[in-house]
Amino acid sequence: MKKKILRIVMILMLVLMGSAQAVAQGLKIKRFSYAKSGELLRGEQLYARTRDAMSTEREQGYAATPWILYLENGGTVQLELPDAQKYQVGLGYHNFTYDKNGEKMFIHVNVVPYAVPYLGQLRLQGAVSDDNVHLEKTVSEEDFFTYTITSDADLMKTIKIQSGGGREVNGNKGIYATIIKEFPQGNYRYAPELPHPELFAQGVSVQYLKEQAHNRGLDPHDFVLQIGLDCFGSTAVFSDVYRAQARDELKTTFLRIIDKRQKYYTLKASSNDEALGTVEPATLTVKAGGEATFTAKAKENAIFKGWKEKGSAEVTVTESVLKLTNVQEASEWTAVFEKKAEEKYYTLKASSNDEALGSVNPAELTVKAGDEASFTATAKENAIFKGWKQKGAGSLSSTQAVLHLTNIQGSSEWIAVFEPKPEETRTLTVKVSPEQVGKVLLNGKDQSSITVKRGTPVRLKAEVVDQNYEFRRWETAGQVSLGKQVQFDYLVQETETIFAIFEKKASTPQVGPVEINFGQREALLTWAAGSATSWTVKVYQGEQIVFDQEIQTPQLVLVGLKPGENYRYEIVAKMSGKLPSQAVQGSFRTDQFDVNDSLTPHLKNFSKLERNKSFPIILLDVDPRDFPQGMTVEAYSLDEREVKSSLTLRNDGKIYWMILPEGKAKALVFVLKSGSEIRYELTYDLSK
Repeated sequence: MKKKILRIVMILMLVLMGSAQAVAQGLKIKRFSYAKSGELLRGEQLYARTRDAMSTEREQGYAATPWILYLENGGTVQLELPDAQKYQVGLGYHNFTYDKNGEKMFIHVNVVPYAVPYLGQLRLQGAVSDDNVHLEKTVSEEDFFTYTITSDADLMKTIKIQSGGGREVNGNKGIYATIIKEFPQGNYRYAPELPHPELFAQGVSVQYLKEQAHNRGLDPHDFVLQIGLDCFGSTAVFSDVYRAQARDELKTTFLRIIDKRQKYYTLKASSNDEALGTVEPATLTVKAGGEATFTAKAKENAIFKGWKEKGSAEVTVTESVLKLTNVQEASEWTAVFEKKAEEKYYTLKASSNDEALGSVNPAELTVKAGDEASFTATAKENAIFKGWKQKGAGSLSSTQAVLHLTNIQGSSEWIAVFEPKPEETRTLTVKVSPEQVGKVLLNGKDQSSITVKRGTPVRLKAEVVDQNYEFRRWETAGQVSLGKQVQFDYLVQETETIFAIFEKKASTPQVGPVEINFGQREALLTWAAGSATSWTVKVYQGEQIVFDQEIQTPQLVLVGLKPGENYRYEIVAKMSGKLPSQAVQGSFRTDQFDVNDSLTPHLKNFSKLERNKSFPIILLDVDPRDFPQGMTVEAYSLDEREVKSSLTLRNDGKIYWMILPEGKAKALVFVLKSGSEIRYELTYDLSK
């Protein structure tokens, strides 16, 4: 074998025996055959020849009986000749004749027995028929087998050898058997034979071999059996039929037996004093490598201390549940209990230093020695909790509202210390914008600020100083509107500043400077709103009026204008209760219109967009033919991860208004739809 096998092994050595004088004399054999007792040989299985063929064989050096039939473990076989004659033949020489097509045929056969070992019905030589036995061939062509025991039934299988002939050695016809530690590496030698080698011819159980291995100091779970036949060199012994040749040498068989049956161990547990505690269960039988659990339960008068293994003075496990894993041996465990010490109880009390400021809960507790206790202090709205101090102590022991005491070993009294809350005040400051055009009275007094208790209402009243101005609204420092009423009550919660906003009175509304922007086919007129609330706009082409309408926004988009024409306009500002303004007139020419270029909508004055301020979304070069169902606009912002968020648009006539909030938006997207169909998608980069 190529590697050393470390386990203890049992070796079975079998030498097949038989005798063939022809081989011993050096004469040649024409045919070697193999059969088992009880088989029928006929046809091509027989070796027959004519008289002339017999003479030729003699001249060529073949034996007079040139056919050797090896019969496993002796017995008889039946020969059926071509003329239907049948003969039962046993060991020894036999000859027969029969006629074939008028010519006589001759059969000369020597039936030679040889021994073969069997394990139950399994033949331990040549072909193998069981998965539990594995055949390996060494360079010396001996047979090596491994047999694994997996159940008690395997131990009853027997190794049986029937030599069936040959010269007896020690009354055993040359059969020797011995038990050794492992597979040999070469130079096989017979070790001292077993006490009763003749038993192998009758059949020996595997259990018997295990006992013999144990008696010789070997591991009974892993050993080797060697069986063979010794001819003592006196005569030729045919050990086996191998490649149609009889070998004139010893034949050895080795059988390694491994016992892999499951091992079991007994585990025991007991109490050191049944009056103090019990254990369950008392005994467990566990497979090797398995787990076991024992539970210790103390009685009311005792406590559990831990587990200790038999022979050990110290506790090794303190949990009441003893869990053993990968059990590989039997063991005994003792649960150690001790009698409880006499229990003591203590009284704990808690109280408030001022019931008007706060309370404690509970007021009193009775606690077992070593246990824990908790008291909770709750301050009233007019007070704050400062901490706990023990009665008689000058300083606080804890500032937590919950007093948690552990491992109590005596009575004690505790006081929760409360103090009145300090009064919280806030300062309200008022300012006028623009300065000096008005003033604010705080609670009827002309003062710029007032400090009051938090949550106190203060009355604010705005008064005009400069008669050219009028009061419009109240605002916080963050420009949050608080209303337009001249007088109102404000609840002061924080220190802050409020502005009274005044604006100059408008006399006659005016039209500011008119700005004209052109698209490819449209003109956009914008002007300053001033104090006006509406405007009457007329647009002329020559003497023909092309637009005449009162609008509510200081912007006008003119579409459908003709290229290369002169247009003039008149704008009159209006305001409720005031006379209309003088008409502002102007003109423009549409030379820059190009009716042949395709129109692409774009946003006017995008570069002037400011965050957190209202911005007009004015789209130029919108071709009405692209929007047969009317145009709608949707706005979105895109962040760094291309996540789209919807923005709110306020529609005022043909102008949309939008507020871009503060944030990390990197782009604006405007979607122009005709009905539900998207016609344009405009993207504007905010990072530039």
